[in-house]
Amino acid sequence: MKRTITRPALTFLLLYTSLILAACSQSGQSVTPTSARVPAGPVEVTATPVATVSQTSLPSTAIPSPTPPPTSTPIPLGALLTVEALEDFTVLFDAAAGRPRLVLFLTTGCSSCLAGARWLEEQLLRPHPELEVQVYAVWFAMVSPEFLPAELDGRRDESLLNDPRVIHFWDQQRLVNAWFAANVPLEGPERASLRRTYGQLDWGVYIWDAYFLYGPEGEWAGVAQAPAGAGYPIIQNRETIRAALAAGLEPATTTSPPAAGPAVFHIVPADSFVYYGVHETFAGRKFNYAIGVTSSITGQITFDPANPLASQVGPITVNIREFQSDNFLRDERIQQAFLESNLYPLAIFTPTEIHGLPVSYTPGETVTFEIVGDLTVRETIAPTTFTVSARFENGRLVGVATAQVLMTGFGFDPPVVVDLIAANNEVDITFEFVAEP
Repeated sequence: MKRTITRPALTFLLLYTSLILAACSQSGQSVTPTSARVPAGPVEVTATPVATVSQTSLPSTAIPSPTPPPTSTPIPLGALLTVEALEDFTVLFDAAAGRPRLVLFLTTGCSSCLAGARWLEEQLLRPHPELEVQVYAVWFAMVSPEFLPAELDGRRDESLLNDPRVIHFWDQQRLVNAWFAANVPLEGPERASLRRTYGQLDWGVYIWDAYFLYGPEGEWAGVAQAPAGAGYPIIQNRETIRAALAAGLEPATTTSPPAAGPAVFHIVPADSFVYYGVHETFAGRKFNYAIGVTSSITGQITFDPANPLASQVGPITVNIREFQSDNFLRDERIQQAFLESNLYPLAIFTPTEIHGLPVSYTPGETVTFEIVGDLTVRETIAPTTFTVSARFENGRLVGVATAQVLMTGFGFDPPVVVDLIAANNEVDITFEFVAEP
């Protein structure tokens, strides 16, 4: 029997598959952004082959300290420049020669994108007015124009990146986006790929929640295809971005180490994130890697630099009801039908053993070890092992823990929609943490 999918069902289906409805600002107000267009000029981009750039790697040395750029006509703070030709972007890229240039691809409503943008503003730009960098925030709504509500066209989160070093672009035609997707030779594992394709839906190839970092030397035609570094998602590469721009930062104030003996460190939610990652398939073909993020985390770690073997990790609690992905329909279904996080909002990891800690430790050194414990989700307990890389520096514990679990291990099957869209059973969990006394 042949199944017919009605247009309303198809519309829901398309919106669910990681193509999001653009959202207005976090305040919920409908604000019409200031629009402007930069006069276009002839810019020729050479197609000289360049070496492959690792997605998460950057040069071993930081970008050189910049020289002051030439003066130019200032762009109003918060102005949203409409991209009608690639030159609208490249002219301003060249105007910032002499400073490091950071290009961000952001999509409206993507919580991971917004978390990365918020980190950049709150942890780098605002605390460091001395940092000379030009940031280009390239926004677009990740949805076909046919389904883009007119009242949402041209919107971005206007509470973010309001800094004179940031220029905002609205690239709904994806002119800048498509150029990077087609011309910058980035390779890497499928789950970390910067290129996202929805060719089956004939919506092209484009990039989001990604950054491209360029040094102060060179103009578009000579450097565009060879960024100093690139990565996805932005928030998971924050330490890499910070390290690359470190030459322009004033030295950080060193925090005094705790008194001799064990000290209790508390997770700092503003600097810590938990992500889930799940592969999604369309008609049996893998086509998307869905990512959800939350910073609603509590927990504590007991650590003694003089005796690392005595370290202890208390229960880590995550409010999974706060998980947000790039698709609010997915988030609602997770809350109501699968994780049932509206009923069971807390996931708790209770460590029982720690393996691989060193006998001695030197501050600043990164160590890798395993934490074995019980993960409780929906009142179901499953044994889980996290692989952890962490270091102690400037009086803080900084690290990342990863694990993979099965949905069926917690009593529910992977989501399936209309027998076409399905999530894999495997779920990748990443916990990036900062803990302070």
